[in-house]
Amino acid sequence: MQHGDPPSDSLVWDLETLEWLMSNGQEFRAYRFLQQGDYEKARCQLEPLAAEGSVWSLFTLGWLYESGNLGSPDLNTAVAHYARGAELGDAEAQFRAGRLLVNLGAEQRARSVFAFGAEAGSISCSYWLGRLQLEGRGGAADISEGLTWLRRACSRGHLYAKRDLILHEFRSSRVVLRRIYLWLRLAKFSWQVGKEAWKNPESELLR
Repeated sequence: MQHGDPPSDSLVWDLETLEWLMSNGQEFRAYRFLQQGDYEKARCQLEPLAAEGSVWSLFTLGWLYESGNLGSPDLNTAVAHYARGAELGDAEAQFRAGRLLVNLGAEQRARSVFAFGAEAGSISCSYWLGRLQLEGRGGAADISEGLTWLRRACSRGHLYAKRDLILHEFRSSRVVLRRIYLWLRLAKFSWQVGKEAWKNPESELLR
């Protein structure tokens, strides 16, 4: 099952998600309410589905509470829904739960969530786990393990992982020519980020 991203202001969904929704009547009714902007009715439709373990419903409820479409943004409730989806193996929910926990200052819990997502193969979770370990946030610093996760994310094309690895080497190097070379690589990196952001602002390689 695919959930795709929840509806943005433009209500654009990927075709695979739409096909899945159309074959699941209750979720499709919730989607129709979302498309119409009737978020309260969507919530009422989604909650029993989420209680039954619908990953798409849990994820979408998380988005509704995070985005403030049910009133003021409720990040704690959003985290609760994302975390439940994460427990059911949804990699995107794992990333979103971890990211919100970082925003809420719960970095120890975020580190645990990112670790779960990273082990499941999420590029974004791998990056964030490596970053938190490298910086000693949410637990003791672990340079070796942090670099391992950053390299893993970098090997799959994550641009900020690549940046952080270059920065780490730049700060560690005492050789002037090497530092100049690394500085030039960072300048090139800025161009790569801009290019990827232009192609896909929501790219997993930029989160």
